[in-house]
Amino acid sequence: MTIQNPVAKTVSLSPVQTIDGAAFLRNDPAAKFMGIGGPTLEKLRCTGEGPRYSKLGKIVVYRISDLLAWAESRKVSSTSEKVGG
Repeated sequence: MTIQNPVAKTVSLSPVQTIDGAAFLRNDPAAKFMGIGGPTLEKLRCTGEGPRYSKLGKIVVYRISDLLAWAESRKVSSTSEKVGG
């Protein structure tokens, strides 16, 4: 699957799991989609600052729509503006 990510790059996503029409990514493909490192996304998840995720047994997956919503919630107009506020 190829999709446009939030920073206007086309990224080939593999593997993508689809459940009831919703596309899910594991940690590393989700991080690549967002343009950040896998360990960064793991840390954000542990601190509660990252995007919503689901656990399927021991596997963490991110819905692409949740990744996009998280990116949208972090928009700011200037460096003095707080993220998410």
